[in-house]
Amino acid sequence: MIVKDGLEQMDRKKVEYTIAGHEFVLQDQIAEAAELVQWVKDFVGEAVKVSPEASLAWASVCLILPLLTISSAVEQANRDGFTYVTARMRT
Repeated sequence: MIVKDGLEQMDRKKVEYTIAGHEFVLQDQIAEAAELVQWVKDFVGEAVKVSPEASLAWASVCLILPLLTISSAVEQANRDGFTYVTARMRT
């Protein structure tokens, strides 16, 4: 019961918004966009090699990309750790 309440509280803290009747979680949307960029990263890297300006812009995107993708991993680790610790607590 403690684990369930704690996980629900963590879920309530997420930033949610609604567009055209569909609910979205901001953190999930950022993670999905970052995964898409990760998928096309090599293709774009090859395409921008000929332009120094484009290469510089793409390099900055590649530097910021890990910061965007790590948030979902951090959330999952937080949930796993919370579940692990509370499961071992004595009532």
